[in-house]
Amino acid sequence: MIKVEGLDKYFNRRKKNEIHVIHNTTLTFGNSGLVCILGESGSGKTTLLNVMGGLDSFSGGSITVDEERLDRYVPKKMDKLRNRKYGYIFQNYYLLSEYSVEYNIKVALKCFDMSEEELDDRVNYVLNAVEMRRYKNKPVSELSGGQRQRVAIARALAKTPDVIFADEPTGNLDENNTLRVMSILKKISKDCLVILVTHEERIARFFADRIIKVQDGVVTEDVENVKSVSYTNEADADIYLGEFKKKEITTDGGVINVYHDGAVEPFMLNMVFSNGKLYIESRSEVKVLYITDESETQLVDGTKPEMKQEDLEEFSFELKKVPAGGNNKLSLSELFTMARYNLKNMGKKQIFMHVIFVLASIMMLLTASDLYRVAFAKPWEMVSNDSHYVTVQCMHPGIAEEAMARFDGQSKLRGEKYSNIKMGLKITSNNYSQLKELDRTLTGFSYVDVKYLDESLMLYGRMPENENEIVIEKSVLDKVLNGNTILSTAFDTAKDFLGEVVYCSAQNVNFTICGISDGNEMSAYVAPKWIGLASLNDNDYYNRKNFQVYTESPEEVATYFNNLNEEFEEYYDGFNVYRDPVIQASYPYGKDKEAYHERVKNDISLRLMITGIVVLLSVIVLVFTMKANALRRTEELVVYRLIGITPGNIMLSYVFETIIITIKTQLVPIIIATGVCKYLSGVIRFDLLSLCPWGYLLLLIAGTFAINSLVAVLSVRGIIRRPPAQLAAKN
Repeated sequence: MIKVEGLDKYFNRRKKNEIHVIHNTTLTFGNSGLVCILGESGSGKTTLLNVMGGLDSFSGGSITVDEERLDRYVPKKMDKLRNRKYGYIFQNYYLLSEYSVEYNIKVALKCFDMSEEELDDRVNYVLNAVEMRRYKNKPVSELSGGQRQRVAIARALAKTPDVIFADEPTGNLDENNTLRVMSILKKISKDCLVILVTHEERIARFFADRIIKVQDGVVTEDVENVKSVSYTNEADADIYLGEFKKKEITTDGGVINVYHDGAVEPFMLNMVFSNGKLYIESRSEVKVLYITDESETQLVDGTKPEMKQEDLEEFSFELKKVPAGGNNKLSLSELFTMARYNLKNMGKKQIFMHVIFVLASIMMLLTASDLYRVAFAKPWEMVSNDSHYVTVQCMHPGIAEEAMARFDGQSKLRGEKYSNIKMGLKITSNNYSQLKELDRTLTGFSYVDVKYLDESLMLYGRMPENENEIVIEKSVLDKVLNGNTILSTAFDTAKDFLGEVVYCSAQNVNFTICGISDGNEMSAYVAPKWIGLASLNDNDYYNRKNFQVYTESPEEVATYFNNLNEEFEEYYDGFNVYRDPVIQASYPYGKDKEAYHERVKNDISLRLMITGIVVLLSVIVLVFTMKANALRRTEELVVYRLIGITPGNIMLSYVFETIIITIKTQLVPIIIATGVCKYLSGVIRFDLLSLCPWGYLLLLIAGTFAINSLVAVLSVRGIIRRPPAQLAAKN
């Protein structure tokens, strides 16, 4: 049962051009029967139908459906009612023109729990009822107006709803199909309520159980209909030959049939056959009209169609109710299928959008990869010292002797004194004959006593067994491989350096690389004799003003030596007129690391800004592209809303479409491109993507999916947030 009380509806409310299209209307409808709403164009009858059917909002009053009262338009509740209880036949069809007849009907049934076989049976039955079965697989765009109207009627019938709202359902049908469709509606009105808007009073007088007349938004008449005995189409312009007398005239050239209604005026016609043409000349005052296939009037065998009330009783239309428990939400599998179907039917229309997606993915991938390389850069790119060394600079050998003596007396601070800790190594590659005469110097590392090398950190090779063997940190060699094009051509990985001979010019000695360690240091481990182990009795040591301390607490040691300045006042007078510090201890690794972090911080800020701009530009382009795509498909969105699919379902379907497009245009290309780049980076120094791990790329892709999906939702949401009738009117 539907009951409307005090219903009001305005267009352009509170504006100069305000229209009060429904005036304080109160109506009650039962659970069955055929009700016709009559009125002239612009009288408000279609608006009244839309408001009662939940397609449009209302300004005042209430609508009660099966004891559920609505005092205002609530989209979710209306969507649920429309999908489960209502069926619609629209004057403008509202079909998905690029889709098949079958799909247009099935999509309205997908929210019900039916097997594919049950769906096929139901579709076939309603198409047979409207004589459209043979067009089942044909796109709607290839149908005539009358055929489209019959498909729209079949879609409404397929749901076997509790209420059918029909707006001029026969307006685009010929006489025979008008009678057939109205007979179906009359038949099903015994078990459901049919509310039909029409301007043809003869249809209402013959088929309706109740007639409501509307004028300027006001119900002027609401009566039980006294049905006419029979129905004939008085507006039919065709000439039915069965209603005329016939006289046959036989000539040598053929047969001429003359049809008349009993009052034949004398006439004379001259007919001449010549060159395959028939020439007709009228020799009387009788007007001669010629009928072709394009003429409004046609000659039809038989008599004018007439239907009587008893014929309606004999008309057969039996279709079971859809299973109970349906809802207005499509399953995820159905939404995914719908998304795939939509993309398939878009065809070439989606090429531009695909191109935009590809370009956006390339831009975001490159900038994000660059950001990753900066944010996760290796410290060895800027660090060139072992983290355990403190460098002490003294203005006088005596100061160095005194400072070391005091340091040795500190029980809390431990460390050993060294000199000569910064020396280069020359390596000559024998891997290629072209490179045998070329050598390169390895720099940017510290020499460390091999006793400080933890054997568990050995990555390749072994510990040194004699004074002419050396172990080099992997980070030192990685820096070489990434910065020296000659060596990177000869050596692919750090492991390839095993067994190579390197020359130390400072000590005039050749070392054989016996091992590669992985302690995240910038160090080479050698015997202590090569790095000048210092002692207090070493005269060579005292001739130098600088020395290094290897310690586990470098920052504390550096602070200790710097604080000794206050205890060497006597040196300020004779040797230090300007009172500069006589002892300066520094922590080179700390300075390198601080500079590294500062550079990374600045680089990250710059890269973040660039990445943000690129992402923003990409999103803006995607928004406009997907918005344009949604606007091109407004007709499709209108249809989905009119047949009861919820905004959430529509947006989720668009998200699935976007995911499919993203997989095709972004996920697959990114994975392929990354795989190729990583392969190339193992062959040549191709560093574009080689530093980006798969996990980071998957995170980037996940972010891309999220952004694209959000853009898809926002693009569609702005269109479908209106009530369905307003959305249809705007379209």
